[in-house]
Amino acid sequence: MFILLTYVLSIFMWAAIPMVARPKTPSRRKQLSCKIFGNRPEILIDHWGVPHIYAKNEADLFFAQGFNAARDRLFQIDLWRRRGLGELSEAFGPAYVEQDKATRLFRYRGDMKKEWAVVQRGCQTDCPEFRRRNQRLPKLA
Repeated sequence: MFILLTYVLSIFMWAAIPMVARPKTPSRRKQLSCKIFGNRPEILIDHWGVPHIYAKNEADLFFAQGFNAARDRLFQIDLWRRRGLGELSEAFGPAYVEQDKATRLFRYRGDMKKEWAVVQRGCQTDCPEFRRRNQRLPKLA
């Protein structure tokens, strides 16, 4: 009898979990509207907090994805930038000076024109577009 009761209660618990676990916040719509975009991409954030990005061209799609990533993880992106440039000690103090020295020692100092020549063609068009749009970002803030 106890096993049957336990079985019935567990079925009711599993049936009730979706009703209890469902978040209470409705989905939010965020439409980016600025002169940088050609066809205004749209970021829809569902009730779980997952962003869904819709755009009419790749340039707007990638920019909206970068915008969304920066909105959620700006500190992490800045940390990675500082690590790559050897500027951690500037933000976190003298404990990181040796790491910054090593990073700067191993930084690539080769011929960038040769490197750029072997980059895929799609990237050669996307990178300048990415740079052009990001130069306008401080004006949006």
